Amino acid sequence: MIERARKTASNCSFCVMDIESLAFPQDTFDGAWANASLLHIPKKNIPSILKKIYAILKPNGALFVSVKQNSLDEILAPDSRYEGLEKYWSFFKQSELENFLSNSGFKIIDLEICNKKIDYQTHSLINVFAKNNNLIGEK
Repeated sequence: MIERARKTASNCSFCVMDIESLAFPQDTFDGAWANASLLHIPKKNIPSILKKIYAILKPNGALFVSVKQNSLDEILAPDSRYEGLEKYWSFFKQSELENFLSNSGFKIIDLEICNKKIDYQTHSLINVFAKNNNLIGEK
């Protein structure tokens, strides 16, 4: 994906790193996009990841998060969409995701439950736009 991105946006710089070990300075980005990425992380690690994302966002920085909604907790299961490749899944309840975000300092701006519409989707999604609304130096 990075190679494809470099060809498409040759004037941009790209980094490959583990979301659990973000190595960017504080106040680096205007926004962060976590679309279907946090759902592959153990839930016990979510608070520290959200705090790291919060720290690298500029004041009033935006965050988009999309996770799978379900009453299950976490599982390791084959994904039939990818020839049975085994994947780790974390599932979230709306209140749980809201608590993770607010406890990390984010203010939720918009939250939408997107029900499963096509066969490719395995579960309904919780989509959230949030922002870090602290002033400089308050992190």
